[in-house]
Amino acid sequence: MKPSSLVAVLVLAISTVPARAQMVTGSGMEDFAKSFGISAKGWSVQQTECSLGANALWPGEEATFTFFVKPGQPYRGPIKCDVIQYGARGKPGDWWKPVVFKIADTSASMIDADLPAEGGFVTVKPRIGDLFGGYAIVFDLGERGRAFAATCVRVPAPEPGREWLPTYAMDLGWPHEMSPIVFNVFKRLGVKGARTEGGYNTIRDAHVDWAMASDLTLMLTVGCGGTPREQMPLGRGRPWLNDDGSMKEKAKEDLAWLPSFDPEFKRYLKKVLMEHGWPKGPINAVELWNEPWEGVSISGWGADCLRYREIYTVMAEAVLEARQEAGVKVLIGGACSSANTRDKLFCDGTDRFLPWLDFVSIHYQPLAADPVLEPKWMNRQGEYGRVRVWDTESWVANSDDRVAAVIASMRAMGQDRTAGIYAGNVFTSQKPRIGGKEYAVAQVWAPGAAVAACQKFIGQRAFKEILFRNGLPWVFVFDGLPRRVDGERTGPVNADDGTVVIVGDLSGSYDKSLT
Repeated sequence: MKPSSLVAVLVLAISTVPARAQMVTGSGMEDFAKSFGISAKGWSVQQTECSLGANALWPGEEATFTFFVKPGQPYRGPIKCDVIQYGARGKPGDWWKPVVFKIADTSASMIDADLPAEGGFVTVKPRIGDLFGGYAIVFDLGERGRAFAATCVRVPAPEPGREWLPTYAMDLGWPHEMSPIVFNVFKRLGVKGARTEGGYNTIRDAHVDWAMASDLTLMLTVGCGGTPREQMPLGRGRPWLNDDGSMKEKAKEDLAWLPSFDPEFKRYLKKVLMEHGWPKGPINAVELWNEPWEGVSISGWGADCLRYREIYTVMAEAVLEARQEAGVKVLIGGACSSANTRDKLFCDGTDRFLPWLDFVSIHYQPLAADPVLEPKWMNRQGEYGRVRVWDTESWVANSDDRVAAVIASMRAMGQDRTAGIYAGNVFTSQKPRIGGKEYAVAQVWAPGAAVAACQKFIGQRAFKEILFRNGLPWVFVFDGLPRRVDGERTGPVNADDGTVVIVGDLSGSYDKSLT
């Protein structure tokens, strides 16, 4: 394994199991089978390869797909391959459950197959439509029914190159889902930033080489996971107690490590940042813990406010020393809500932590990104300037129709970085094992095309104004990108390159009582 694959990022995928349980993705989306006419009986199909990497096509591109078809009984004859243009729309009052709808039958082709019962591989080069959006590939075996084979998107070609501080980012996913193809999804959709989480002593197998190849920056959410038992106060995670004083089983636990191991944590994190911090590597920021709420956290935080401040201090010292000794540019931030940041870092009435707060990360503060109203944060001075506002998890735009409205309105609220979309509604990582060999595939869903469009037409453009301030429609205006000088966007703003996002009514994307 390459050295750059061994030491990279603090990886355990974002620990949001309760939240993820309410997500509805892939074949679980409403009207999925109905829209594609899925009716397969006793046979299955699994994609194993796309010639482009991830299932995302830029204008003018064609792709070859390979599938493993398991007919269940010997099959010799034609397989019809249908391409269906489709979309996903939101349900009023529901963030989590996209509804699939068919737009049009795009093309059909035939594959001559001779397959044993246990299955075999077939290759097809389907005619994917030129219109931007989502396309499903469906195999048809006549009387034996139809099976979903793959989903892909046609998207604009992205802005090339890396960005130190991208305005949009998605999560990478669970460690077992990782592959170069997952990172390639980000590149082909033009997404320049990702959040990835992990804990003490788990900096491995995060593949900074894959991130660099895909022009992707990584924000590390330093947190729980991988802590050896001897480094924990009770030699194990510390859950709440039952009435008889015994520890609850299969419950949320406090996984913070002992203070005596803070120096080792600092050394470890500093080494990673010196080797892989921006610009030599992809790491552009660190924050401490995912949702470290007081009392109990879904991500293993159960310690007190004082302990949070201790670990945050150690983390900040590691960053500052890495900046000084290696010249890296890495931001420091926290704590997953503006209220929690105030509670954790400013509860004593002093500004001790202000120099170490380069960004406030917020979760689920729809139309309420109040850090921009905090004068001491917005007026902070120093090398890294004011405190930035980063939405790192507000998964409210999980269908095609909501993406542009949510991203534009978040930016208008003063957010410097947005999330807005659950990554599982954009892509699904698949790693099937067939005949002893593992394959890596990324199914890209229709909302991925909306994400790519926002990256193309909003992207790094600065928010300028809301055109009509006293009534509908919502019209969000963005300045153009800087002009290119010697291949880099370092020139003056191109006034002819601006973008206007028009939204009739934001109540389709947010709670109606907020709009």
